[in-house]
Amino acid sequence: MNKNSFLSMAKAFGLKISDPHIEELYNYVQKTFPGLQGIKELDLNDFEPASSLLPFLSFEKKKFHRKFIQRSSERKPKLDSSEIFYLGIAQLAHLIQKKELSPVEVIQAHLSRIENLEPKLNSFITIRSEQAMDEARKAEREIQKGRYLGPLHGIPFGLKDIFYVKGVRNTNGSRIFDHFIPDVDCTILNKLRKAGAILLGKLNLHPFAYGVTGENEEYGHMHNPYNPTLITGGSSGGCASAVSSGECSFAIASLTKDELMV
Repeated sequence: MNKNSFLSMAKAFGLKISDPHIEELYNYVQKTFPGLQGIKELDLNDFEPASSLLPFLSFEKKKFHRKFIQRSSERKPKLDSSEIFYLGIAQLAHLIQKKELSPVEVIQAHLSRIENLEPKLNSFITIRSEQAMDEARKAEREIQKGRYLGPLHGIPFGLKDIFYVKGVRNTNGSRIFDHFIPDVDCTILNKLRKAGAILLGKLNLHPFAYGVTGENEEYGHMHNPYNPTLITGGSSGGCASAVSSGECSFAIASLTKDELMV
């Protein structure tokens, strides 16, 4: 990308060309662009992580799904925690609705996964362990009473740390906001809570969601679970590493430009 193209793009996104940081940002993009191009050219077909951080990924995927289907149909003994955190939302919802797996077991499995992988991956800035367990017990009581809310009831998720959670610090990935605590919940959180989803914590990000690498000098860089020596991509790097490593079932990220595709 030449400088004229970069400046045109900056202008299109409302950045002032006279901004003293434009030159610095251009140099940064020039520095990181070759690496991003290399990632784009990687052949990831049938690629399986080799990282010791994710020993559970060494299983044969088709075999695992056959085992899940067999257990579901035959009502075999409950899955252990090392199997729970890599079930998809639909699989977890099926087991929770059938009362073959409780929200408490689901949240415990994911919190255990977080404990094992953090801060190696550095996906989270804030973790809500106690609050998440309280919400899981509440969800379990509701489901036992026949008040199943739908496929997100009891499902664990994370929020990129730009989305407000009442009473929980919202850093935007910068120490400038380390002590900023919102007094309201964001709209997406309200909707997910009404659906019964359970928030595990706030996820790390490129400062101010302004960057494509997932590097953060203040809260620590986010690490790629497939190979911790590589970047996660950004700005929603914590979301990417948390979901792909089984720390949460899904995450709410954001898109400044094309970074969700990095």
